[in-house]
Amino acid sequence: MQKFLTDVVSEVVDEHTASSTSDEWDLDALWAELKTLYPVSITIDEVLSEAGSKGSLRVKALKEEVLSDARIAYQRREDELGSPPCASSSAASCSR
Repeated sequence: MQKFLTDVVSEVVDEHTASSTSDEWDLDALWAELKTLYPVSITIDEVLSEAGSKGSLRVKALKEEVLSDARIAYQRREDELGSPPCASSSAASCSR
């Protein structure tokens, strides 16, 4: 599941950061799309504060921040719901 999460979030970030400079990125549109994937808990302002300014923001740093947030949200949800079925058992015993 982590690979899927990484791939999806990375693809969305890549789509919204295709412009050559970070000043041209539409972070509001990026956040709007991210919110359709998971309950985003970091704000654009927090990410920009970490980078220093929008002009200093880099794709790699943005991905790392968003992926970290997505993983935390996923873990929180998994903790609320409990382990996925068969997570702690072998495939053979799960299929019975």
